[in-house]
Amino acid sequence: MRFLVDAQLPPELASWLITSGHEAHHVAGLGMSGARDSEIWQKAIEFQAILITKDSDFFSIFQATAGTQKQAGVVWLRVGNTRTRRLLEIMGSLLPEIVNLATQGELFIEVGDPSE
Repeated sequence: MRFLVDAQLPPELASWLITSGHEAHHVAGLGMSGARDSEIWQKAIEFQAILITKDSDFFSIFQATAGTQKQAGVVWLRVGNTRTRRLLEIMGSLLPEIVNLATQGELFIEVGDPSE
C-alpha cells in the first residue's frame, strides 16, 4: 500500500510504514513542508496514495475530488498531541484494519486511539 504522511506528523511514521512493508513518503522528504493542503492532496492523487493526516480540512478536500479518475484516500488520525513512540504504537494496532478497509475500497478512514 502507498502512503503519504502529512507535515504535522513525524517523518518517523513514514519510515515505520516502510519497515512495515509499505511504500511511504513524508511531505518533508518531498520538499513540501510548507505546501498548501491542495498541493499535498494533488501529490497524494499523483502517487495514488493514502494521505495520513491529523488535519480535518482534508475531509472537505476529499469530498470535493471524489469520483475523479485518479483518486487518493485519507486516514484522518484523531489522536491529539502524542509522542512519536505512542503514535507508532497506535498505528501498529490500527494499520491492519486501515489496510483492510483501503483494500476494500474505503477511501476515507477516520481513526482514533483504540485505548480511549
